[in-house]
Amino acid sequence: MLTIDVFNQPDTQDVQAALAELQEFERRLSPDRKRGQDIAAEYLEYLLKKCKSHDGELLVARIDQSMAGCIAYWVRKNEPPVLETYQTYLWVSDLVVLGHYRRTGLGKLLLEKANAHAKKHECACLRVRALAANVEARAFYGKVGFSEYEVEFIKKIFRT
Repeated sequence: MLTIDVFNQPDTQDVQAALAELQEFERRLSPDRKRGQDIAAEYLEYLLKKCKSHDGELLVARIDQSMAGCIAYWVRKNEPPVLETYQTYLWVSDLVVLGHYRRTGLGKLLLEKANAHAKKHECACLRVRALAANVEARAFYGKVGFSEYEVEFIKKIFRT
């Protein structure tokens, strides 16, 4: 049975493990990423603070009481406010679906929860970012209705 609930303290260890797994996956695509286990606790604190201070949520999905995925999102205002015609949007900071739950529709379902939250807060759109090398994520987001909007470039100056 699938349940999707707002994060509670007992979810801490599972969500940290999911965030660490995502970080390790991204680290394989982009070696400048820090190790997942090194950032998970602090990053979860960051997400919870952002969600609390910006009308957001961290949702935890479980299937038969086992952690299956999570999503964190919050309301953002455009900065500077003069560039886009819309001012308020929902920022999807992190979407994690654990390995064997991928391609089950769970990611789409979590984004539907985010979409409902965006409508409730009168956001014009949802925005999300993925690494350029994350072909699977980019294909998934396209499949569920997102389109590429901006492309960010990076030129490394110092080795880390």
